Amino acid sequence: MSNRLTRILTAIAVMPPVIAGIIWLNDIMFFIVLLILILGGTWEFYRFVSADGKPLLAFPVMAGAVLIPTGFFLGGTSGALFGLYVSAAMVFVIKLFGKAPLDDTYEHLSVSMISIMYYPFFMSFFIPLREIDFHWLFYLCAIIWFSDSFAYFIGVMFGKRKMYELISPKKSMEGLAGGFLGGIAGAFLYTYFFMEIPFHHVLISSILLTGAGVVGDLVESMFKRKSGIKDSGTVFPGHGGVLDRTDSIAFAAPILYFYVTMAV
Repeated sequence: MSNRLTRILTAIAVMPPVIAGIIWLNDIMFFIVLLILILGGTWEFYRFVSADGKPLLAFPVMAGAVLIPTGFFLGGTSGALFGLYVSAAMVFVIKLFGKAPLDDTYEHLSVSMISIMYYPFFMSFFIPLREIDFHWLFYLCAIIWFSDSFAYFIGVMFGKRKMYELISPKKSMEGLAGGFLGGIAGAFLYTYFFMEIPFHHVLISSILLTGAGVVGDLVESMFKRKSGIKDSGTVFPGHGGVLDRTDSIAFAAPILYFYVTMAV
């Protein structure tokens, strides 16, 4: 079976449970599923760091992967900030009173803090978005999925000019343009059928979210290239691991939350 066909079949298989989970799971079950996803993505990032030989304070990082989404679930934005503070403070305290506080101090602290912010904090914004209206999660997914699909197929068919060869050699400028067209198309299609949002908000938010998705994908590619890892995992055949499938959405989710709460 070709890799392209595997990608398509995996996407088709994954979409129904994702849709069903967002709509029909109660709040507690949705939180548990998201927590498992965040823990899996954080563990994959731990593999990146380990493969590159960088020191990481694993306990506060994994604690952050639990405390931040739990804070969002129990106490909203204030609860999430409290979870972020506690996990960040744990990084400093554990390093300060550990066996060798002066060995690799900056690397321990900086890599651990990045690990807490990069995935647990960003991905946890799924919780408040769903609390506002589950349609916002579908809106986000529609933009990112359409963008990824258009970018992939247009890049395969027409891609000639490299977008960022150092970080992601296979991505092209043509694919990038296709990704933005796809993201905008996905936004307008979803809102046409399911949401009433003013035209300018759909256009602005779709461009912002597509751009954030591109950056999120490139950030993960940067980590993988630095660590010499092709895929973050093997959870999704043809797509890789949890991070490979959610890097764009995780980076875009906070932007959508702030846009919805501050502009719409």
